[in-house]
Amino acid sequence: MHFMVADNCNVNQYIGSREGALPMVGCASHRFNLAVTDCLTDYETFLAKIHALGTKLRTIKGRAILRRVTELSPLGRNDTLWSSTHAMVQRYTKLEPALNSLGHGTLIEFGIQPLLPCSAESERTHALLKVLNDFEGVTKMLQR
Repeated sequence: MHFMVADNCNVNQYIGSREGALPMVGCASHRFNLAVTDCLTDYETFLAKIHALGTKLRTIKGRAILRRVTELSPLGRNDTLWSSTHAMVQRYTKLEPALNSLGHGTLIEFGIQPLLPCSAESERTHALLKVLNDFEGVTKMLQR
């Protein structure tokens, strides 16, 4: 029995067809990444808001403000890696208390206040993090 394990990029499909039409078994991690990305479409506007906040806080001024209350810095998101979304949401939940401890005037002065999620969105963040933690466990199982 001969088969090829690869993602569905054109080069791999070409190699499979050149090697005697080997059946291609897609990479489980790649298929899982596509499935998770599909599941996260309902959260996309919310995730974009957290990403925008993180982008603002990763500037020189943003990092200086954060250093007043925490040593953590926000993480960004890579569209091709769902795990970066998990890392971004997880880091936001750790930064949230520090952001809330900053004064209202400071948040407005540096343009951070409009980017902060409201309390309902904050609760949604924690629910999303639980789902992403489950996905992380599946990813670890696939990598064994």
